[in-house]
Amino acid sequence: MSVPPELLSIKIPTPVARERDGRKPSSGVWGGVYSLPLHNLYQSDWMTSPKQRGGRIPPSIVPISVVYAGLRKPCEVFRAEARDKRDEEKKKQAEKRAEDEKKMLSDLAERSREEAKEREEEIARRAAAFRESILAALRAAEESDPFASIRGDFDLTASDSRQWKTILKLPDAEKCGLLRTPLANPASTSAWTFGCHFPVSSDGYEHMVESVRQVLNLAYQPDERATNINQVFFADPSRPDWRLFVGRINQALVGISVVAVNSVGTSPGPTMFSGVPTQLPLSPSRDAAAPSIRGEVEAIEKSGIFLKPPPALAVPSERMAGTGMCECQVTNKTRYRLRVMIAGSVERAFELAANESNLVGIPAGSYKLAVRALDGLVTPLLEVQTYSAGTRYSSELVISPK
Repeated sequence: MSVPPELLSIKIPTPVARERDGRKPSSGVWGGVYSLPLHNLYQSDWMTSPKQRGGRIPPSIVPISVVYAGLRKPCEVFRAEARDKRDEEKKKQAEKRAEDEKKMLSDLAERSREEAKEREEEIARRAAAFRESILAALRAAEESDPFASIRGDFDLTASDSRQWKTILKLPDAEKCGLLRTPLANPASTSAWTFGCHFPVSSDGYEHMVESVRQVLNLAYQPDERATNINQVFFADPSRPDWRLFVGRINQALVGISVVAVNSVGTSPGPTMFSGVPTQLPLSPSRDAAAPSIRGEVEAIEKSGIFLKPPPALAVPSERMAGTGMCECQVTNKTRYRLRVMIAGSVERAFELAANESNLVGIPAGSYKLAVRALDGLVTPLLEVQTYSAGTRYSSELVISPK
């Protein structure tokens, strides 16, 4: 049985069509592969002889080496083109990686510049806020009734009957208040002390003294009348009705106070300030408050019913650089009034109304951050967080209904 030559062919993987015996291949490209008719491998007349028409084996066959030799060149061309294509693809990938890395570095540099600018703006903003609040306290001290414009209600939670609340709070202060001191001297009616407490690290006292000096542009003087406290004061001879005191209350607390003496007819002399408290007193419950805060946190922890707060965003804080302290800014993004508790080497607690924010400074370390709602039945938040020195942590609190 004879087989038509067009059905007998070998596929050659080459994009180049070859001619044999002066004839072009009869078949076209199949999927990018050329086919070569099988009868091109034999004598041109083997299928036309009588014996071949009878179905016998052809008299002679082209050696396989010749077949391989004919296939080698197309294969080499194919491999070379594939290799060139791979090399070109690798080159393009390398160029893309280089462009991506360059863009990433550029983005990082731009982000660093933006963060540095934001830090500088934040430092400038806080310095301006501190300066304005100090000057506001001094303006209030010069009123005919000292601090009347910033005086709030009588403080029912105080340990004595001389403390009043204030509507003026210095930035980053833990507590601010007013203290009234009746004077027996007939040349004066009473003296008032506006004071604030600031949590600080080891060198926070020196930093606070320098900050006040820059605001007042006055030299400080040591307060030799102060006992059991390192304290300095600032006095302006042209404005004798007030003195500003800065004192290290303890290793973790610094106080700033403005003392104003309401004199009658004459200007107060230096001795008029000797009988007036120069710092807001510590609450007797301050040391007992820590177990209370810790107890609230432990109660939430023991209940086992709490969620983790959202992760805090950490950025460098130039204000806390080299102080061993860090800043924690908490923003209430709920419709509830929240109580925020931080328990660790020190304890802090404060309340936040809806969309209100607060910033506190604490020593670096591990703390338990707990949050509970003061109104509404909601699931509290609790997590142990580690704060690094010289860093500012910003958290936006979201709390879910039970």
